[in-house]
Amino acid sequence: SVQQQDANSFFIPVRDVVSGFYTADPSATTFSAADPRLMFLVAYLHGSGNPASFLHDFMTNHTFYRQQQINPGPQGGVAACGLLPQQPAPVAHCMWADRNSYADFYAWASSPPALAQTMIATRPKVELTHG
Repeated sequence: SVQQQDANSFFIPVRDVVSGFYTADPSATTFSAADPRLMFLVAYLHGSGNPASFLHDFMTNHTFYRQQQINPGPQGGVAACGLLPQQPAPVAHCMWADRNSYADFYAWASSPPALAQTMIATRPKVELTHG
């Protein structure tokens, strides 16, 4: 599963990863490039996260283009957005990171500024915290 892959990449248990996939039509099984979709993965890192390193990796990753650091919102940490070159239209990609969490958000038929707003608004609802 994509959650297991994310857990493996951070060396954390799969229970510390949440994910979501949202579409305008919940019964759809195939999608065109024009269909709006949102996907996210959030990992809880138990204080082991390195936000500066995560941000550097995102900003220098040649898989993306037009990366820009953005305001991470009231939860703090670092955040950035860019585009993934896909055909026929690019996919917006945003991330946030702090010492306890890392998240990737992807949106088809959207823009990085629109996805950034969605990510910041959604973050309090999906960010894992263990107290």
